[in-house]
Amino acid sequence: MAKSTQKKVSGADLPTPAQGFFFEIKAWGLRIARTVKDLLGGITSYGREEGWDDAVLLGKSSSELWHDKDTAMGLTAGKVHNLRLASARLDGIVVPAGQVFSFWKQLGRLTERRRFALGRELREGCIIPTTGGGICQLSNAIYDAASRAGLEIIERHRHTAVIAGSLAEIDRDATVFWNYIDLRLRAPFAWQLCVKMNAGSLTVSILSRSGAMAPGGEPKERRAPDALGDCTQCGRTDCYLHVGDIPLPERKTWLVTGEEFPEFQAWRMQSISANDKTISCTDQTFRARWMNFGSRAWRRYHLYRRHPLPIAQYSRFERAARFLASKLDESDTYLIIPQDLLPWLQMFGELRGRRYEVLMNALPISEIERRLDQAIAQHPDILPLTNYRAAVSFTRAEQEALAGACKLISPHEEILRTAGIRGQRLPWILPSPSESAAKAANLEEELRIMLAAPSLARKGVYSLREALQELPFRTRLIALPGKPEAPNIWKGLEVDYALSMADGIAMADIVVLPAWIEHQPRGLLLAIALGKPVIATPECGLPAEMPWISVAAGDIAGLRQAIIVAQERL
Repeated sequence: MAKSTQKKVSGADLPTPAQGFFFEIKAWGLRIARTVKDLLGGITSYGREEGWDDAVLLGKSSSELWHDKDTAMGLTAGKVHNLRLASARLDGIVVPAGQVFSFWKQLGRLTERRRFALGRELREGCIIPTTGGGICQLSNAIYDAASRAGLEIIERHRHTAVIAGSLAEIDRDATVFWNYIDLRLRAPFAWQLCVKMNAGSLTVSILSRSGAMAPGGEPKERRAPDALGDCTQCGRTDCYLHVGDIPLPERKTWLVTGEEFPEFQAWRMQSISANDKTISCTDQTFRARWMNFGSRAWRRYHLYRRHPLPIAQYSRFERAARFLASKLDESDTYLIIPQDLLPWLQMFGELRGRRYEVLMNALPISEIERRLDQAIAQHPDILPLTNYRAAVSFTRAEQEALAGACKLISPHEEILRTAGIRGQRLPWILPSPSESAAKAANLEEELRIMLAAPSLARKGVYSLREALQELPFRTRLIALPGKPEAPNIWKGLEVDYALSMADGIAMADIVVLPAWIEHQPRGLLLAIALGKPVIATPECGLPAEMPWISVAAGDIAGLRQAIIVAQERL
């Protein structure tokens, strides 16, 4: 067949559909041959292993994900999306001593069904859009790190052309094309492949427990060509591979679980733009309804089996995170994420290469456990305080995700304090008191004190009990309905059980919450709106400009004195 006399920007002949057809036939022949050879040769994939925290770093390679000179930013976003999916599948795998690592055997074919998107692929001097395109940035980085670590290179292929600024310029590139153009490595010891992505870069590390090997050879310089043809920009619309420009929409993607604070909902309504995208668990599709039913049932199962509360709470959102993640695509480069979803999205790899803000409705898990440890030190015999523990892997996932967030948004003062300079404060929304919440006349000669939370150890009930027992005047405690966390917790005190939070606050003279942990102080906000005296710990997250009396968590004497002062002001 005669070659075309038309030329591309790169100077190569303009391809024809017939050439493309024969290329695919040849490629599939080579794929089948490689598949048979791998089956006979015992090439396999490997799993992840824990316990490599003490491993030695042998080689490392980092590269940028986004470049100012990129055209067709939609394809660059597709490349980042493909790297996100691929890196999550490769991160943490351990290759045994003497075994061969195969890039394609480990990763598999990049298809739309597996959520891979159109990205940038270099083929015959042109940058063309293809499903899974851009994955060579990962193979380049793996080869570069392996070369620095001194691993044995079993198979490696250079790119046919050099892109300026890439590892190909220093001969550290390794092109791959499923499945017969592969990257294969081996070492005489077990080694781990770590692949990390943040919002701007990709980093590959080679780790080992056996010490360093001999370093790889010095890279050789390779000159980039004067021009490469970008299929979306070259203007040759008569080429059968041509596609128009693929822009990247400038927008934010809001993930909504339907269980957000009213402060978050109000902020979203004020901040969302017409171009923004919302993905919600509350849509009325069958899939969404089934997901919500299953997640609530799973939470009830954990509670029924008396599993620790964090396991029950966090498992509730695993299905929601999977549901919302399945709706994300390459154009979702900036996310607004509820904190409940954050650890799951981190473990699924969905935060790689994305910028995101977090709606913080709770302290970080590690901080919750630290504060509960303080409570345990004061009350070592209170078993419920020891039950609130999450899995180490889950806590670590949240820590890593929070470290990569652009902003941490919350109305809670203690959460904002832990957020530092990345914190963004939202105002608490005070409820509108109803007529039924008006102050009831106190005809008794006793002080009515409302505990604005369930009777749980982490809400400071033991500190409150001891403070009330030694007051110099009669008191009556108003508690919320429901079974206390421990039997006889209010033994020796006069207790009334309110029908609801609003009902109890309406009856109370003073509202208290000496909590070790409190993330949503709705009862305190209602009391403040009604003008009731409020005594609380800083852990409740109220701002200094609101009228309330602060006591330290676990300070029984301070709590007692605060109640006396509030009683004198009535």
